[in-house]
Amino acid sequence: MIDLGTLGGSQSYAYAVNTSGQVVGSSTTIGNRAIHAFSWTRAGGMVDLGTLPGGNLSSAVAVNDRGQVAGNSDIGNGPAGHAFLWTPEDGMVDLGTLSGQTYSSATAMNSSGQVVGYSRFSDHAFSWTRAGGMVDLGTLGGGFSLAVAVNYGGQVAGYSSTATEYHAVLWRPIKDFGCRKTLAGCDLKGVNLAGAYLNGSDLSGSNLKDTNLARSTLTGANLMGANLKGANLARANLIGAKLAEANVRNVVWSGTLCPDGTNSDVNGGTCEGHLRR
Repeated sequence: MIDLGTLGGSQSYAYAVNTSGQVVGSSTTIGNRAIHAFSWTRAGGMVDLGTLPGGNLSSAVAVNDRGQVAGNSDIGNGPAGHAFLWTPEDGMVDLGTLSGQTYSSATAMNSSGQVVGYSRFSDHAFSWTRAGGMVDLGTLGGGFSLAVAVNYGGQVAGYSSTATEYHAVLWRPIKDFGCRKTLAGCDLKGVNLAGAYLNGSDLSGSNLKDTNLARSTLTGANLMGANLKGANLARANLIGAKLAEANVRNVVWSGTLCPDGTNSDVNGGTCEGHLRR
């Protein structure tokens, strides 16, 4: 057991370590007047990472093998606090919040410096990258979601509320499906999207032939011109979705909520004629 010391105060706490043994966490400073994030290495000992401007409290929660550190800091404005990314080159960078919010909290980071967490008061999970900034990951239809882990490929794990329950979730980058910036026009033939939350998504012109969309939420989605031939839409929610010129031949309808709000089971086992084209 190695005592890592403190930043001059009486307490320190470690929260994460990378493969080279770099440890990060938080420590009280001299006189216990503040709590600051730290990074410890055998070569350099414990280093004070400071706080964001105006802050007095900070804590590091994750460190990757590049020595990048993710954490959280107050900003000296009441309960407001922001997630941060610290690097040896740039120091502490404020990751901001989701639109209209005053608080964000980092929970995990991957090897490329992608940071995930949640934005309090909106209570939505986020993913942050240098290229895209902070992105709202949404929910499963409830009011809350939280990201707790992110892997090398950018896949994010966490949990979210539905209308009545809490479920574990996996968020996948659209590049996983061979798409670029949008799902519109994307080739998703045969992909398993069972249970996907695609509320309001633009899937216009996409190839969804034989795609498994069972139990998916497609409320208000744009499916105009999409190829849905043979797709499984059992127990999917299509209320408000737009399907003008969509190919719906051989679609599996079973307990499906149709775009006009009716149920396929009541409509003779189909949503055709109820698609609000």
